[in-house]
Amino acid sequence: MSSFKKNVAVIGAGPSGLVCLKELLAEGHQAVCFEKSESVGGVYRYDEKTIGVYRSARLTSSAVLTSFSDFPPPKNASPHLKHEEYLKYLNDYAVHFYLLKNIRFRHAVKDVRRLADGKWQVTVLNQDNQSEEKHLFDAVAVCVGVHQN
Repeated sequence: MSSFKKNVAVIGAGPSGLVCLKELLAEGHQAVCFEKSESVGGVYRYDEKTIGVYRSARLTSSAVLTSFSDFPPPKNASPHLKHEEYLKYLNDYAVHFYLLKNIRFRHAVKDVRRLADGKWQVTVLNQDNQSEEKHLFDAVAVCVGVHQN
């Protein structure tokens, strides 16, 4: 484990954000993940109002290749998961590695800026009460995928 612990913001709770959060916590860092939606999954969540998969989407990569090396797919998984099966897999991953307590759902990141002292200021909108919050971090991991800014 690293002797220098950092306080890290992870933006996005899709597959890459979940893995990033898990690895940061495993290394002993403090980490919080900001996710604008109400659950994990990122682009794999079907929602008519936002960018994501279409209702009948199925992954083109196999369940074995899409799953994480430390968390195999269920034994009864279909060869090519439907998006809802993959969402369940991602949620099970988050539960298994105790990640949910470190994810702030319905918190949309509005701004990230580097300050003069080298810290990062992350401004988020808490969508539950519409309040703006500013947080300071040593580092930021941007894990929002290809369809987000």
